[in-house]
Amino acid sequence: MSVQEDVQFKITDEQRQAFNDDGVTVLRGVINGQWLARLDESIEKDIANPGPFYHGYKAKDNVGKFHGNLRIWQNDPGFHDYCLKSDLPDLARQFFQSQRINLLYDQLFVKEPGTQNPTPWHNDQPFWPIRGNQVI
Repeated sequence: MSVQEDVQFKITDEQRQAFNDDGVTVLRGVINGQWLARLDESIEKDIANPGPFYHGYKAKDNVGKFHGNLRIWQNDPGFHDYCLKSDLPDLARQFFQSQRINLLYDQLFVKEPGTQNPTPWHNDQPFWPIRGNQVI
């Protein structure tokens, strides 16, 4: 049984314009319960047994845990399917009004409640091997 629903989420002109104007827009109800359950399972597996690109952070004052990893889709079937078979690729196509999109990578940050570490400020785009603004 496929996790993907038959009904696909449609981006409105207003959402596309908000994204183009502000670089962000809120989409509610896009990720269904089946995908959330599958992602939850994959996240728990990655925390228990991190993949090769793990980059967790040492907890300040030994309070909480701050787990980080990237390119999980390459090693975990749940993330793989979510990145390639969920509504996300189609949503990107709709936002960019494009026939083709590419997956550069995924990244995961998980903080336990009470973890004092701030998420490090960073700007990814200068390091990415891409040009342009059509990035989600």
